[in-house]
Amino acid sequence: MLNKIFKEMKEKNYDEALSLIKELEENTKLNSSMLAVKGMCMQGSDSESYSLDDIRNIHQEAVDMDPFNVNALIELAYFYYAIDDDAKKAENYFATAIEKARARITEAVIGRAKCIAEITSSKDAINFLSKVSTIDDESILMLVHDLEDLD
Repeated sequence: MLNKIFKEMKEKNYDEALSLIKELEENTKLNSSMLAVKGMCMQGSDSESYSLDDIRNIHQEAVDMDPFNVNALIELAYFYYAIDDDAKKAENYFATAIEKARARITEAVIGRAKCIAEITSSKDAINFLSKVSTIDDESILMLVHDLEDLD
């Protein structure tokens, strides 16, 4: 069922994805991640049956259910930024998402480095650690360029 939902989303068939999510909802309570997906589909839907309050509430429910869910935090932040035009509120959610994501990435990097050290050598682990980048440098550079053009 999840694969079908994501396939429909990828093809921008948000109303079809929503009908699949409703089927899923009949059998189980949606978790935070699926609530965030539902909110994204509601935003992309051609149906006028979803108000902005409905969409905001779904995104908020996803964050309230799991305040460590980085995807839910980002979706709510973008909703506040792009839909509600509330950059201050959005910035707070983006900051929280970055904090939570950074902690998880750090755990993954440390875990992988330990595995590399055990599988091959400490030297290989140190080499891996020296090359780790946790930010998409190209995207950041493009944003800096765009921001410089605004001045």
